[in-house]
Amino acid sequence: MSRRPPDIALAATLHDPPGALADAIAEGLPRLAALYRGVAVATSPPTAARVAAILAAHGAHAGATRANL
Repeated sequence: MSRRPPDIALAATLHDPPGALADAIAEGLPRLAALYRGVAVATSPPTAARVAAILAAHGAHAGATRANL
């Protein structure tokens, strides 16, 4: 029987233009998904497309912010 995560979500913003965190994000997202009922990450406009694609593939990309403030 698998344990259901508590009703707590993780929301974050991410600014990673060079995509330096792509591998760490891909590796860590499954664990975060096991700990939280939902994971949503909004990326800055210059964040690398590869990072946004990894987040989207895990259902965690909340979209890009309109401005990079």
